[in-house]
Amino acid sequence: MMNQQRVKTVETQSLYIAYGEHGPESGWPVILSHGFPYDVHAFDEVAVILARAGARVITPYTRGFGPTRFVSSAILRNGQQTARARDIVQLADALGLQRPILGGFGWGGNASCVAAALWRRNGLVAWSLMLATTSLMCANRSIPPSLRWSGSFGISTSFKPNVAGNA
Repeated sequence: MMNQQRVKTVETQSLYIAYGEHGPESGWPVILSHGFPYDVHAFDEVAVILARAGARVITPYTRGFGPTRFVSSAILRNGQQTARARDIVQLADALGLQRPILGGFGWGGNASCVAAALWRRNGLVAWSLMLATTSLMCANRSIPPSLRWSGSFGISTSFKPNVAGNA
């Protein structure tokens, strides 16, 4: 279901980030980041469901996609995960979002996990299906059926990490 909505834009240090928004401005914040080669419309259906549950869902066009543009021609064009993660953090800051839930798939899931690691002031930690299944396989443990599917999906949430490094 393609949701026809007005695309908004916010300026960060590096980008004019174009994004879609669903739900009330006072809702609990969620940023959903798309993977390659998709765009924000990959979240049309889930954004509506989350908005009905009370979320303010932000779906940004990642750098190099849609109407998102660099603020200057002098800025290095870079698609590395840290650059994309920094974009997510700067987007949240520019929109005044406090402790948003970060989610995504593919490159967007990876960028969300890296953003959670970089965004230390809020005590966010990352959880990723790909990381969870890889960790279980490396630990020689069986993978629960609910985690047995192809593709990667990352989600980051707000809870304090275990000091020993086990989240």
